[in-house]
Amino acid sequence: MGDAGRPTSRRERLPAELERDVLTAARRLIATEGIEVLSLSAVAREVGVTPSALYRYFEGKPGLTLAVYEAVTRDFVPITAEAAGAAELEEFGGQLYAATRAVLDWSVANPGEFDLLMGAGYARLARLRELRRPGAGPGTSGGLLSRGVEVKRVACADGVD
Repeated sequence: MGDAGRPTSRRERLPAELERDVLTAARRLIATEGIEVLSLSAVAREVGVTPSALYRYFEGKPGLTLAVYEAVTRDFVPITAEAAGAAELEEFGGQLYAATRAVLDWSVANPGEFDLLMGAGYARLARLRELRRPGAGPGTSGGLLSRGVEVKRVACADGVD
């Protein structure tokens, strides 16, 4: 729905639908063939548009890859958080085990997306385009995860977070 409860116009819906379809197709390509095959041309073929049409939505392959990275992360973080939350709240070891087990299960079920988030695909993405903010270096919060993905800090029992 648009402003004031009105349905969005077709003109407003079409770009959002195309972007959703592009991200779905890109994730499918990564899942079936790996991140190496991801390109604007391959995704455009999947969704039935010209590659040049996608440049209106993404800044080339790096922009498309970053958009996929952010979409995968938005889906992945709640899976891990839910698993950790299901463990005994007082037992940090149980929460850690549940979260890491969820990561393992997810990575086995989604090897292409795991490669993008935590494997060699992440390094390839970083080489495609410098995505950190100016001045951000190792150990700072200026990396890929700081863009468009909410990361919640959790205080430990000893008060250090």
